[in-house]
Amino acid sequence: MTINHQQMIHDVINRCGGENIFAQEKLLVPQVTREAVLAANPDLIIGAQQSGQEVDWSVWKAFPKLSANRYQGYLSISGVHISQPTPNILRGTQQVCSAIARIRQLKSQAGTK
Repeated sequence: MTINHQQMIHDVINRCGGENIFAQEKLLVPQVTREAVLAANPDLIIGAQQSGQEVDWSVWKAFPKLSANRYQGYLSISGVHISQPTPNILRGTQQVCSAIARIRQLKSQAGTK
């Protein structure tokens, strides 16, 4: 599952200078195929932790050419800090911005865009 441009998380990504690769999907929370994610080749994948459980990244780590693997671009974030319109969203925004900035720096050092 992912989010489109109408979701609050999209605004967080934009404010941090990132790009939501599924922004143009018609549904607010669409289900996308593994192939669609691989074709989009994201640098960062954000997963919301539910009930304190870590996100299982093994599905994506099995694809060595995926850009997120090159930059260790996986962010596990508490669902409370990213999906609820409360002051907690500020903590989530800070985490997303830090992750995007880190990847941007790694890409700059590697000479890639």
